[in-house]
Amino acid sequence: MPDRPETRDPFEGYMIDVKTDNGTMVWRALERAIWLVFALCMFVLFVWPVFMLAIGSFRTSPPGAAGDWTLDGLRNLVTNPGIAAGAYDTLFLSCFLTVFVTLLAVFFSWVVARTNTPLRWLVTPMMVVVLATPQLFFGLSWAMLGNENAGLINYTIRTVTGTSWSPFNVESWFGIIFVLTLKVTAFGYLLMIGPFGSMDRTLEEASRTSGASAVSTFFRVTIPVLTPAVAGVAILIFTNGLESFDIPLLLGVPAGIGVFATQIFDAVNKTLPPNYAAAGTLSLLLTFTVMALVLIRARIMAGRSYAVISGKGHKTEPADIGGWRFVASGLILLYALLAVVLPLVQMLVGSLQPVFGLYRGFTLDNYLTVLDDSQIVRSLINTAIVAVVGGFLAMTLAVFIGYVGRHSGRTVRHALEFTTWLPWTLPGVVLGLAMLWAYISLPGLKLLYSTIWILMIGLVVAVIPVVSRVSDAALAQIGAELEESSRVAGGGRISTLFRIVLPLIAPSFIAGWTVAGIMISGNLAIPVMLSSATSQTVPVQAYDLYIAGEVSQTSAIFCIQLGAIMVVLIAVGLIRALAGLNARRKAAADLAPMLTDSPTGGRND
Repeated sequence: MPDRPETRDPFEGYMIDVKTDNGTMVWRALERAIWLVFALCMFVLFVWPVFMLAIGSFRTSPPGAAGDWTLDGLRNLVTNPGIAAGAYDTLFLSCFLTVFVTLLAVFFSWVVARTNTPLRWLVTPMMVVVLATPQLFFGLSWAMLGNENAGLINYTIRTVTGTSWSPFNVESWFGIIFVLTLKVTAFGYLLMIGPFGSMDRTLEEASRTSGASAVSTFFRVTIPVLTPAVAGVAILIFTNGLESFDIPLLLGVPAGIGVFATQIFDAVNKTLPPNYAAAGTLSLLLTFTVMALVLIRARIMAGRSYAVISGKGHKTEPADIGGWRFVASGLILLYALLAVVLPLVQMLVGSLQPVFGLYRGFTLDNYLTVLDDSQIVRSLINTAIVAVVGGFLAMTLAVFIGYVGRHSGRTVRHALEFTTWLPWTLPGVVLGLAMLWAYISLPGLKLLYSTIWILMIGLVVAVIPVVSRVSDAALAQIGAELEESSRVAGGGRISTLFRIVLPLIAPSFIAGWTVAGIMISGNLAIPVMLSSATSQTVPVQAYDLYIAGEVSQTSAIFCIQLGAIMVVLIAVGLIRALAGLNARRKAAADLAPMLTDSPTGGRND
């Protein structure tokens, strides 16, 4: 990578210097003021909520109200038998999820990167679709698919067998682990495919040459070499299980299964009066556990060198696995059926049913009912606003943070990285509770309570860890010489950012904006903690409809949202295609005079 300019002052050079000494001092003071404002915003957005969550765990009052100090939350954590049961359920879920997801992620990564399986090209785009699908949509679709009485799976079994046999009940331990495994496998695969794809195949060929079978080589060479990467991803999968909220809420609570995240939700929303101290203490326990696991992963990955690519004879061509490639293709199709096709079919069929479970007399009445409901229409509008505006703000903030870190010293850069990663260690429901404590306690931001704007702030903070990776990757592709040329020509860093950097990373900015918008539009945990009756988003409205028994209307509102997302994705694709075409035309126009002036007159003789 090219060397990056290092400066002690993160904002040094952001302003145009004035030649006089007094002018220079004024601008320097202004630069310092801007830096202080930026640092204050970072603290308020990312650090202050965690701090206030810790304070709230030892208060008797709700957020923003006067109260006394108490240890009731800690005492409840130790003495309440329900907490112990929740801890057991959370660990049970996380352990099984880690095992199954790791196995599937390793399998799919190996199939795509190391074999000649015919359908391996389908896996990566399919995993991207599954990862981008909101967990609430995934959970609701499978809650309908696996419903013991009216689900499409049991209905099909009863129709085929001619009996009343309904073997599949998704509201169970099996259902929760099964559905979460389908969902989280995409996350594990996208983290593992890189190490599997870059591993030198000569290591495996040496094993095969010595007489080992393909299966023996996989277990004795491939897995041991990639153990650090697999272990690191397994830890992240375990933390994903600890943080799970939407699917356990939909499938676990009806079966009497409560994990930490749903217990925090119940302490605030289903207890009178709300037990904020207990919720805060439980949130801190969960947060510290996740942080510890993330640090353990960092320790594992940084402790040794795990190079699998050599400079001599490096090969990554896929291996021929014979007839097993057709078995692997069948498993790919099975996963596509379970994770993509069936949920979409069930959601579409459910939206057309006059009553959920009645597989005849399909109608569009549910769509008409949804669009005629002013509260649902308001939730659609709210979702569009927070997705579009919030996604833009999140990507803009991520680019600015990345740009400042790129031109700062190591200490500031690491501080920014830690700060932007901090929300990732907070489960969604915990982050929502932390936002509640943080912003109601500040006089200015307290006015935003129960409005769409505090909801947007929380959602922007939640997606920053993801979009920051997009912005960092885009900024890393900008050569330092381009920015240096701009500065030599008299431009400050702000000018360089807007005139050089942003135009060059525009495609990545649009992609990050789209990703952030999709994530925001499907988030349930934060809106369910921060929204009011007038600021609800589609996920909250859909959850309320589902709990009220209006399953078909829930399907309709989600189908409308998915249709809007598809329109946005198509529009983004067209914009990027037109931008690429325009760039190629411009490049051809710039090249034409050079070809005309060449000795051959632009012809190849």
